[in-house]
Amino acid sequence: MGRIKVKGSARMKFQAELLEMNFTIQGSGKSSGTAIADGKKKVEQLLLTMQEQLSLNPESFRLESDTVSENYNRNSYTFVKKISIVVKADLSMLEQLTDLVSEIPDTTYSTNFKLDNVPEKEKTVIQRAFDDARKKADMIASCSGQIVTGVDEINYEYHAFTEENEMLRGVAVASGAVSQKFASKLSLPEEEISKEVNVIFLIESKA
Repeated sequence: MGRIKVKGSARMKFQAELLEMNFTIQGSGKSSGTAIADGKKKVEQLLLTMQEQLSLNPESFRLESDTVSENYNRNSYTFVKKISIVVKADLSMLEQLTDLVSEIPDTTYSTNFKLDNVPEKEKTVIQRAFDDARKKADMIASCSGQIVTGVDEINYEYHAFTEENEMLRGVAVASGAVSQKFASKLSLPEEEISKEVNVIFLIESKA
């Protein structure tokens, strides 16, 4: 019985399934109290707008940070609150978000597309990489009059990167008219998961 070491590889692209939305809301005033009150008013306006227009429950938002700072050169205070929410990836929602946030003063946002259930997707890619290694092992063994009888050892390497859809950035910052014109032509961005599997197969001569 002998052994051969073979490297198998696989790449698969998965369409984004989740959309993370991060909001930064600022309030200002001559005192910390008035700055906080101004900021909280805008936060409430944002949450109410998200609930009424996008059916997003305010309780689903996550508080990221909440700070108050003094602007000594202007004798004023600035209140900053950051909140976020993760929802199902939806380009039509992104279009509406562009218009809605533009109506709330001192509010900015960013978006990040993500994959859901990444471990299961990794398993799928690993299986394909292993199948690639087994195919190569069968070919090599056959050339020397042998067959693969089992696996002695297996190790894998992980790689992943996101292919960004540059047009998508334009939708996020465009005016409502522009986003309506182009968003329908876009598709959700994809993330590619790549894996390499090193397998030591057991081989023996054909009977």
